[in-house]
Amino acid sequence: MSAVLMIACELVFLGCFRETYKVAILRRKAARLSKETGNTFKTIYDVDESKRNSTSNFLESITRPFIVFFGSGVLQALSLFGGITFTYFYIMSTTLPDILSEIYNLTPAQTGICFISFSTGSLIMVALCNTYLDKIYIHLRTTHNNINAPEYRLPLVILGSLTLPLAVASYGWLAQTHAPLPLMLLCVAAMGFTLTLGYLPVMAYVVDALGLYAASGMTAMIVARCLMGTFFPLAAGPLVKRFGYGWGFTVLGGISVAMAPIPMVLYRYGARWRLRSPYTSQS
Repeated sequence: MSAVLMIACELVFLGCFRETYKVAILRRKAARLSKETGNTFKTIYDVDESKRNSTSNFLESITRPFIVFFGSGVLQALSLFGGITFTYFYIMSTTLPDILSEIYNLTPAQTGICFISFSTGSLIMVALCNTYLDKIYIHLRTTHNNINAPEYRLPLVILGSLTLPLAVASYGWLAQTHAPLPLMLLCVAAMGFTLTLGYLPVMAYVVDALGLYAASGMTAMIVARCLMGTFFPLAAGPLVKRFGYGWGFTVLGGISVAMAPIPMVLYRYGARWRLRSPYTSQS
């Protein structure tokens, strides 16, 4: 079922998404002009690549995400913040089945259905981001003399960083106090909502801030997210065993609180910070 869903999504993406990567767009334009005029047109990126052999191009391509990551303090900070934020999805995925089966006595089938609440909260936030992310960006750009800045993507991230810890702590205390199941599922939906609020606009910021190196930046973020998703959830079990769901998830929420200043600092000082790295200075 996962494979079927993945293939269906890929077909929709390939059929409905439009190209936004400027290198690919310029290459298409060069190919069209070459065909129409009979002359040979190349983009500046093709001219640069022609000066290097295929082996060096290949090695540079596979190492570029790590080079960009270690060469950009902004990307490192966002990868830390985004990785910790998205890790709560894995924590919820590994703890919710135990909560629903042991506390609420649900069957495995009923437990699986309850995960829809998390997806519902996430989908609502995706719809809101699609509606307001660009509007907020345009409003802030207009109020700042029409100057483009990736930092205008961060207000929603700041809101997510402040609300996610509350959702995480509430999740633990509702389980601890054996709250009614509908209230528990509402909190799970709130976790999906706030997690997406704190993570999705981060990817838009990375695309805007890194420009030509956006793909490498996204790759670095995904690697950091996977590493944190592997090890950070391992702390949930011992915390719950030692302190219970309430205080255990309060500690986990406290870690998210410690990460909350990152988008705030980037919103205030990110423009100057980006100039220190060649990978974000041209955004």
